[in-house]
Amino acid sequence: MLRGIILAIALVAISPTHGAAQEVDSNWDGPDVPEVRRLQDGGIEYTGRWIARRILVKRADIHDLHRRGFPRLVLNKDGQLFAVMTQKSIGHIDRFWGGDGHVPAYEGEIELFNPDVWADEDRTSKLPEVTDKVVKLDEIAERPGAIDLDTVAAEGGPIELFSDAEIGAINPVDGTWIAQISDVTATGCPSGVEAAAFGMIGGTPSTSVTFTKPWWSPGDFNAELAAQTWRPVGANGYFSTPYKMGTEAAGSGMAVIVNMGMQARAPDRIAVWGRVNMKLNAVLAQMAGGSQDCVALITGHYVRQ
Repeated sequence: MLRGIILAIALVAISPTHGAAQEVDSNWDGPDVPEVRRLQDGGIEYTGRWIARRILVKRADIHDLHRRGFPRLVLNKDGQLFAVMTQKSIGHIDRFWGGDGHVPAYEGEIELFNPDVWADEDRTSKLPEVTDKVVKLDEIAERPGAIDLDTVAAEGGPIELFSDAEIGAINPVDGTWIAQISDVTATGCPSGVEAAAFGMIGGTPSTSVTFTKPWWSPGDFNAELAAQTWRPVGANGYFSTPYKMGTEAAGSGMAVIVNMGMQARAPDRIAVWGRVNMKLNAVLAQMAGGSQDCVALITGHYVRQ
């Protein structure tokens, strides 16, 4: 019975930075701004229209342009134009809207608005008046309640999961997702912990997922993950401590702490990490068939099919 209690606690654990500021581009004579549209399957594509910056100056707050720079691109949504006010790359924007970060060059005929002169009212009149509306992608790295890597480290979290170079915020793509295990290890744990951990994630059936917008959440996958408290880490990660019990609890002679982490790597891949640390007194360790210090680790991914 005692061994079963310890294994149950272990299995609970195995259920399923901000980038540096970029220089503002406020050059009136810089390259024309491309117009794009969103794709149904995620990402963006060029429409073949480019808009001269000197036209955009007439459609925007000049002080805002000096402060934030010219838009990286203009989004055509049902015939209306929305300036995407960010200094991040077009690949970043493509990933933000569910793409793979690569936007193919436009191969058709290109239409230019006012390419060489200050004013061309015949062409500027074609621009919808709603171009002053903006999509503020620069704000996506400012998530409320986010914790830094020092906090993750202080709580025994997986620094290596979150410390990759910032690639911009990622919106995972809705659809069918499955869990894939990369590695499971158990050191000093009662027999059966490693196999049980593998079966817990490895046996997870495929599931249809619709992600929360604009910020996806681990709880989008299932109710068990939704019941946990997840704290944002950087632009794409989450960290959780779903279970913690000290040795003082009812004189149990057992201390347990469970940590989990998830980090979006691409629109179709989310890294998963889990760890359970158990400390048992000598009597419990002998009865359970393990050592006094048990550490079980599991790594893997959620992958879109």
